[in-house]
Amino acid sequence: MKFMKSVTDFPGSYVANACTSEGYCSYCNVNGHARRDCEQYKQKKKELGSYGPEILEGRQDNTKNIHTDEDDKESISSDNTNCERETVSVLLGASNCIRLGHIDDSVVNASISGGSFDKIEQNIDLAFQKTENKDIEKVVICLGTNDISRNKSDSDQINLLVTSAVNRVKSSFPEAQIGLCNIIPRKGNGAQFQKINETTKSVNSFMKKLCVREQSVAFVDINDQFYKHGAVIRTLFDKNDSSGVHVSTEGAQRINSKLCEFLNSPNTNFTVSNTPIDRKRNRSDKTTPTSADRTSKVSRKETGIDHD
Repeated sequence: MKFMKSVTDFPGSYVANACTSEGYCSYCNVNGHARRDCEQYKQKKKELGSYGPEILEGRQDNTKNIHTDEDDKESISSDNTNCERETVSVLLGASNCIRLGHIDDSVVNASISGGSFDKIEQNIDLAFQKTENKDIEKVVICLGTNDISRNKSDSDQINLLVTSAVNRVKSSFPEAQIGLCNIIPRKGNGAQFQKINETTKSVNSFMKKLCVREQSVAFVDINDQFYKHGAVIRTLFDKNDSSGVHVSTEGAQRINSKLCEFLNSPNTNFTVSNTPIDRKRNRSDKTTPTSADRTSKVSRKETGIDHD
């Protein structure tokens, strides 16, 4: 029995290419004869046996397809990368939320110094910049101190701003569960601080009622963390801040703790479809409260939630 020799037994430089000229041999690379008339080519076919032509022609095909398998692997890897999108939560806040520092690897802090309900679109834009190619499961709104500063005695106006901001967030993140934090009190003495905290209590009462009406919005009570026996805990605020707005390290930890309670709670509202790759979203700059919202404004005499 004759044993056919392996292709590897022969010089690899002999690649069988289609004959392009009768005066040139593509097998031995010599001018003057075609490959079919080449004695070396005839001898090689004879040595390889009946499968010689297929083996010689196959060398060219293998050379052309040498990267095919690797290309397929890269394509599969790329497809898997596109499918495995990271899921995160987003925090929309102001300077006190910036003081929280790192909350969790799965939380994107889109807080802005000076942020407010009426400028929440800035937070939303920042959130989309920071979460490109990520799916957003939960969105926390933690604003209001700056709105209180500008509307010290007008809780009705702030209620309208809160309602509009919630509608904007719902429109921008339609599949996400939203957490609405109430507003922390202000540290300080005198009639001005007392009036600010009365307005804060009134707005917080409205926010709690709003969350009852809105199925996708949860109420996150951070205000309660800053009271003890009905009095503001002064050590939770920055002692060097005369405005009484900014929290201390301990105050930031208390806010962080309440946020994590919400972020770690089950979310039955989430489906992986809320952040398309092209990052398009529905803007709602013209969103305004409904007539029902306008007629259900909370009286300034409401005291809000009782504190232990």
